Amino acid sequence: MFYLFGESITNAFWSEFVSMFEYKVQWFGRTLEKLGKTFPSSQRCSRCGYKNKAVKDLQ
Repeated sequence: MFYLFGESITNAFWSEFVSMFEYKVQWFGRTLEKLGKTFPSSQRCSRCGYKNKAVKDLQ
């Protein structure tokens, strides 16, 4: 029971954080892109999007 209570607090905090972040993004005129949990962002170049074929598939 205690574990579920802690998890719900974490989920509520994360939801509030995302809401505040979205507000700040709009405030400064920026764009925010939400990616799926399985998107390989650590395997791609942040500038051009190139994916190195030598990098392991982390799925």
